[in-house]
Amino acid sequence: MKVFYALSFLAIFLLTAFTSCRKSNPMLSATVQGVLREAETKEPLGNVKIQLKQCPRKGTSECIVLQETLTRPDGSFSFTYKGRKKTDYYLIMKETDSLRTGTLMTATHPDWEKYQVQMTAFKLAKTNLHLIIRKNESKSPVWVHSYKMRAGIHDTTFTFFGNPNYPRVITIAVMDSVAGYARGQKVSLTFTRDQTNSVTHEIADMMQLPKL
Repeated sequence: MKVFYALSFLAIFLLTAFTSCRKSNPMLSATVQGVLREAETKEPLGNVKIQLKQCPRKGTSECIVLQETLTRPDGSFSFTYKGRKKTDYYLIMKETDSLRTGTLMTATHPDWEKYQVQMTAFKLAKTNLHLIIRKNESKSPVWVHSYKMRAGIHDTTFTFFGNPNYPRVITIAVMDSVAGYARGQKVSLTFTRDQTNSVTHEIADMMQLPKL
């Protein structure tokens, strides 16, 4: 009988604690609206994916995606959802090769009213690198930045994205197994806003390149 009463008391205690917790952090309706613009030109960015994420209080790690939507042609977007005040919600732009996020926005508002946010992203420019390797006696793969290619000669075009205000350095490398080190060369690429640049880089012999 004592065991029965003890279990009953424990059940009531847990139910009361759970109910109290729910009341102190109730589920509420929320609406967040915003606009995504290019960080430098301020032009609206349409057809870009925006995600609404629920995250633990410790930060943005281990977040789960609650909703996602595409921005309208004028860059605007909105979410209506149910959430709790003591839970963090964030708006995150889904990055692409040509677009990098400029802001991580909190989706919640202290008063839980309709919330307006301004988000920014950096629009990257494109440069095509035409790489020609005339001679390569190494049996190891050729690396062009993070791209791993087969051993041997090559005549290939790569596409890189970058900020129009900053050059980007690309490393071309191969392992020299006889010398015991990597040989290679660095190529600096420049980018022009709203324009695709094209660069041709020719290497006569990979095994004649200096040690990296």
